[in-house]
Amino acid sequence: MEIKERVLGFCQCSGQDLLLSKQHYDEKKKSSWYEKWVKASEWNWNNEPTDRQIMENEIVIETDYDMETNKRLTRLFQKKLRELGIMYYTYFTGSKSFHIHFFVKDIQKYIHTHMCKSIKFEIAKEVAGENFKFVDKQNFIDKKLIRIEGSIHPKTKRKGTLFDKFNGKQYEISEVLLAKALPKQLAIAQTKKIKNKNKFYCYVIEEAMKIKFPEGNRHMCLCPNACAILTKPEFDILCKAQQMDANNEWKWKLKDPVFSCLQLRKYAKDIGKQNLCKQCIRDGNFKEDC
Repeated sequence: MEIKERVLGFCQCSGQDLLLSKQHYDEKKKSSWYEKWVKASEWNWNNEPTDRQIMENEIVIETDYDMETNKRLTRLFQKKLRELGIMYYTYFTGSKSFHIHFFVKDIQKYIHTHMCKSIKFEIAKEVAGENFKFVDKQNFIDKKLIRIEGSIHPKTKRKGTLFDKFNGKQYEISEVLLAKALPKQLAIAQTKKIKNKNKFYCYVIEEAMKIKFPEGNRHMCLCPNACAILTKPEFDILCKAQQMDANNEWKWKLKDPVFSCLQLRKYAKDIGKQNLCKQCIRDGNFKEDC
């Protein structure tokens, strides 16, 4: 099936004018970038896209490790879906990941509410079980793009191929699952009411809470920005990962620091973490600052 035919079919089935983009890869610089997101109705089809928006009633489960680990986890998730009788299809991306696609019945009524993300989150937890910690959670946010099935991967030049499929039914949201999702929705609403602002996400800072970065400029670039958006317990986790004195670095908080996406992007590039910022921009989460 042609990419255009596939994408327009998704648009018709979902009733959405899906956002599209195209990834490019520079072999000499070993770096990639994405074109501006454009609605399918406005896309120039002489330029074949590589990525599409995840549909509102669609869940995509993937893991981002080496190919053998991804394949092993994918087979476990597929087994659970078959046990539940849920129809799915899985595509190999052409690089190292596998995307399991399946659909949720009547989830559209929760679109544009906190419940939608919570519901998708709980469904994925049910499917992945104890391996949910390995699942890419970014696929459950609004307007997330994913590799188009059957597209050519710009880096490997390999075409995405069908890995597995199962004919069954759509996932039906139960009262039990709603009961699990509702507390998360109420917690999010209450947090926003108390803080009167949205939660700020930064992929660089999230990575810094897990992996030690190269020394140099962490004190001047990473710490003040982390202080601006993290709670003290979260900041302590970051400093533990960076092997830094949390109490000493938290003194930045006294200066009332303002998060600078521009500064973090430059810092990320300097330490070889620019792909985190590119992914954030691709996901539509980044905050442009002055």
